[in-house]
Amino acid sequence: MTRTFRQQADEQILDRAAALFARHGFEHTSVQAVADAVGLSKAGLLHHFPSKDALHAAVLAQSADLGQRVVDQVDHLPVGVARDRAAVEAMVDFALAHPGMVALLLAPVTQGDPGEAQAAGAGAAALRAFGV
Repeated sequence: MTRTFRQQADEQILDRAAALFARHGFEHTSVQAVADAVGLSKAGLLHHFPSKDALHAAVLAQSADLGQRVVDQVDHLPVGVARDRAAVEAMVDFALAHPGMVALLLAPVTQGDPGEAQAAGAGAAALRAFGV
C-alpha cells in the first residue's frame, strides 16, 4: 500500500522525535528541537501533532506498531532457526528504516534511563518475534 505524503512526513517526524527523546529524554526535548530536526517551523510541527505529549504518545504508539509488524512477519513460523533468521532480517529492515525508533528502544540499555522504558513495548515484541 502506498503511503501518502502526510503519512511519510508524520513517520519522519516520529522517527526524528524518537531519536531526540532517546538522546535527551522527554523532559529535555523541546517541540522546537523536533521542528528544527525535521525542517519545520514550530507551528508547522504542531499542525501534525498538537502538543509535545501528543507527539510523545504517537512515538510510543508507532514504536509498538512497528514492533508488532516484526512479530506479524514471523509469527506463523515455528520457534527455531528459520524463525530466528526471519526475525533478524525483519529487525534489520526495521532498524534501517527507523533509526530513531531503534535509538529510543535502546536508550534504557545504553543510557540506563528507565524513564523511556515505556518504549519497551516494541522491545517486548522483539522478544516475541524470537518466540520468547
